[in-house]
Amino acid sequence: MMKQKYFLILGIVIIGLISVFLLVNKSGPASQSITEELFVELKIHDSVPKSLVIQNDGTVIFKEGNKSNQIKVSSEEIKALKQCILDNNFFSLKKEYADKNLLDAVGHTITITIGNKTHSVYCYCSCPKEFGNILKKIKSLWPYEIHYVEFHEKLKSSPTLTSSLSLGLFEEYNSNLTVRFLAESSKIAYVK
Repeated sequence: MMKQKYFLILGIVIIGLISVFLLVNKSGPASQSITEELFVELKIHDSVPKSLVIQNDGTVIFKEGNKSNQIKVSSEEIKALKQCILDNNFFSLKKEYADKNLLDAVGHTITITIGNKTHSVYCYCSCPKEFGNILKKIKSLWPYEIHYVEFHEKLKSSPTLTSSLSLGLFEEYNSNLTVRFLAESSKIAYVK
């Protein structure tokens, strides 16, 4: 009888400890907050390079080619961005996610600095959900539409490129990337 009471009490204590452990772990990341300085940069690897920079004071700067514009967002919006970064474990993401089989998309690089810790993640097509959540949050801080001009659109709209296509080969140099369009095979090849 004494042995049964001992095991019953031991079982209750173990269940209680497990419950406390699960509650602490479940609320772990959500209860954290970023108190250090935050710097975020989103690079959009489009045929017209773009970037969106977000500073800790709420300054948001959008650059497209050689043009730039800036706005100020609230401290609450910066706090929500910081929480999104924590909730989606940005610093544990791999440095690159790329589907090399897809050739007609726009890649994104997110670089985040918190205090003295910096991490960059490049994503092209096959992006994890966490990357997508952070990307969406960053872009939501810019109140204007960000127009994407993908490489295939640039090929169709440029008269000089159209005449080059009739020769069967088109080359464009953009951010150390050579883009070749072979008209005979109707394929685009990206070569570094």
